[in-house]
Amino acid sequence: MVAGASNEVTLVLELLMGFLLVVLLFYAVNILRAFRKGMLERGWKLLSQGIIILVVGEVLLGFSNYYPVGGYLYQLGLAVDMVGVFCAILGFRSQYIIWSTGFEKQQKETLSEKPVL
Repeated sequence: MVAGASNEVTLVLELLMGFLLVVLLFYAVNILRAFRKGMLERGWKLLSQGIIILVVGEVLLGFSNYYPVGGYLYQLGLAVDMVGVFCAILGFRSQYIIWSTGFEKQQKETLSEKPVL
């Protein structure tokens, strides 16, 4: 705990973070359930899975403050967070590739069209 920080502020911040994690988890699960086969599925699926894994890691980090084996939970939480962030990065990369490829294809089609006289 940080010197000078009050327990009440820490508790409020932890409760707020817990609430935000529940909201994040809710939307990630809903996105996963709503997928249909398509071009954007892979990126959003990886991103949603990464967020779910990240939430699990954050819960482990939160528990590490209150249990005697907190050091191990903290290390496990960091490792799980790292996997979640890696999945999210792969999801963002996949979306970026699809969007940039589509934009480049659209630009090429626009340039290759012959003007109508």
